[in-house]
Amino acid sequence: MTPTAKVVQILNSSQITGVDSKNVHAFLIPSFDWDEKPIIQVNEIQSLPSEFGNNDFTSESQKIQIQIYYPKDYSEDMSTTEDSIKAVMNENGYRIYDLGDHIMTPDGNFLITLKFNYIKEIF
Repeated sequence: MTPTAKVVQILNSSQITGVDSKNVHAFLIPSFDWDEKPIIQVNEIQSLPSEFGNNDFTSESQKIQIQIYYPKDYSEDMSTTEDSIKAVMNENGYRIYDLGDHIMTPDGNFLITLKFNYIKEIF
């Protein structure tokens, strides 16, 4: 399973505040899914060997980013959704390392990018 698929599975099996599991996507958001709810896109950033032993690497540092797109007229508390995602990711061993800022996209939606680090043990 790819790192992105694993995170999508984690998010879909959790109760993320304000997010429907049909709105969680790997790599790209289908054109038919621009909804009036937050939409999540998960991407891999980087995977690197992180620990070595016996002349081979024994763990891998995987970096993942989660982008949350909020609709133009979203009236709910965005931080509640983001805190819910951070809690679920933390419970599953992912540590946040970049919180990003809310930015407005050219079409008037809001976007925030959360970046996480995960250490995958390789035996």
